[in-house]
Order: sequence, then structure tokens, then C-alpha cells
Amino acid sequence: MLARYHQLPISLRLAIIVGATVIGSGLYCLAYRYSAGNPATIAEAFSWGVINLAPWAVAIEIGRTMNNWRQTALVLAAAGLASLGLGSMFDLQWPSSFELARRLPALLLAVIALVAIELYRRKRVVRNNAPKAATQGEPIAAGNVFYWARAAGNYVELYAKGSQPKLVRSTLSEWIDQSKEDWVRIHRSYAVDRHNIVNVEKSSVLLRSGDRLPLGNAYRSKVSAA
Repeated sequence: MLARYHQLPISLRLAIIVGATVIGSGLYCLAYRYSAGNPATIAEAFSWGVINLAPWAVAIEIGRTMNNWRQTALVLAAAGLASLGLGSMFDLQWPSSFELARRLPALLLAVIALVAIELYRRKRVVRNNAPKAATQGEPIAAGNVFYWARAAGNYVELYAKGSQPKLVRSTLSEWIDQSKEDWVRIHRSYAVDRHNIVNVEKSSVLLRSGDRLPLGNAYRSKVSAA
């Protein structure tokens, strides 16, 4: 299921993240305020999640795909400004120094989450490239072993049918160059083994594995030529 989620366009993934965050926090706020004897209105309950949680959830989802910490810092700064801006819209006043300070715990949690994601990726790299893994018959460069690849910051996730993704330390461009003619880029974040393409559709590519990946307009000519 997680692999299917990663195949979704970034806009749809962000919509899912925002929707789940706002709905979950809103329902929690309604239940908590009701149990405390001070019921909240629908607007109060759900606006809290929109202002204080959604921007940071979006920042984590985007930040985990960034190639360096400078880009990630810009995403986090944008999340803080978005949170302040949304708060000003709802309160109809400029944010005070107190409102600025209130964003610091959320910023810290977002940084911790991104660091944890990066450490988990590195751990997977070590595990997937351990000596015992080299004897299990999974050659990285073999064209037909992996059906498709997804960019994940400074890593590439390689997917084969019916197995867990393999994580390697590389950018998607480097992976394609290393694999020479066997791989073609179909999207900013995706590349596929050209031999496994079954059908090129209007906005997606269907693979022999049954996976359907997004097709970017800028890459359509290359995929059609494949």
C-alpha cells in the first residue's frame, strides 16, 4: 500500500496528507472540547488543524524528497510563513511575537521527523547493501530485475514485482546514466525499465508488473520513442 501511495502524483499525495491531518485533528478537537464541557464549533475545530498542523505536514511530505538541507530549510520556512499567514486570515490581525514563538515546537517536530526519515533511509541502505544481500541474486544493474525507480532525495527506490523496494544511494539521473539504454525517465520523480513498458497512456505509463506510474508532459516524447 505504501508503494502505491508513492506512485501517486505529488499534488494528490499532498491532498491526502492535508485532508487526513485536518479531519483527524478536527475530530479530536471536537471530542476533546466536548468531553471538557466546552464544545467547539465546526469552524474552531477544523481551522486549528488547517493553521497549526497542515502546513507542517505538507513540509514533511515535500521535505523528504528534497536533495539537500538548504532546500529543506526553505520548505520549512515556507511552512512557518504559511501557518502565520493562515492564522492572520482567521484572526484578522498581524501575528504577534507570541504567535511566532508558538510555531517553534511545530518546527522542531518537523525537523525531527525529517531527520528520522533520513536516518531510516540510511539504515535501509546499509541493510540492503550488507554482504549477505550480495549473495541473494539481486544484481543492481540488471535491466529486468527492477521494473521502476522513484527518486527519494539523495536515494533511489527500486521496485520489483512482489517484493519490497531496494534503496540505493544515488540520484535518479545518476541511476539512469549508470543503467545506460535500459532506463527512461517518465516523470521528475520516476524512471522505468523501457523493456517493461506495456502501454503509454495520456497521463500515465502501464508496466508489465501491473503498476501504473504518472507520465510528465516533458518526458512524453522520450517515452514514446522508447
